Amino acid sequence: MKTHLSCILMLAWFSGCIPEPEEPPEEEPPCTPDSLEQNDDFVGAARLGDVADSTPSAPSDPPKSQRTELTAHTEADVDWFKTTVQDRGSDGDPNVYVIVSHGYEATVWARCLFGPMTAMVCGVGTEVTDPELSGEACLTAPSAGDIPPQLTLSANCDDTSTDSLGLSIRVRRLSPAQACEKYSLTVGAD
Repeated sequence: MKTHLSCILMLAWFSGCIPEPEEPPEEEPPCTPDSLEQNDDFVGAARLGDVADSTPSAPSDPPKSQRTELTAHTEADVDWFKTTVQDRGSDGDPNVYVIVSHGYEATVWARCLFGPMTAMVCGVGTEVTDPELSGEACLTAPSAGDIPPQLTLSANCDDTSTDSLGLSIRVRRLSPAQACEKYSLTVGAD
């Protein structure tokens, strides 16, 4: 009887009656460094596009905000960016905002592009002095429920009619993690 049963099983196998074992589903490829990588310090900061404090009136005008999708591809990956906030003069001095994904923090240093800075105020977030760069900076407020970490800042530049700002932005994880993961960074002005 064993011989007969094994013959039936062999015949069923070859004729397709017995389903072949399923292959495991393909895994999503591991996260890779984003296109702006090599921005692990102030000197290597990646350039983001400019933003302005007023609605664009021409196609070549910078937007009021921009969101960039990025990755933290190593346990201790720290990303640096630089951007310019243009003061278009129509709505007063720029009020800058920066939003980063949950699990991250952003620190922003501002400098006046024209004239000396007389004041910088962190609205949402905390004013900090960080040894990595000289000068005062704003650190994102921690996330609260569904609200991601964010900060706002304003600055006053003397001896100039424009308060356009150069920003240096550092983004890092709040807790080291082995996994590569994606995050977003939004920079804008009102």
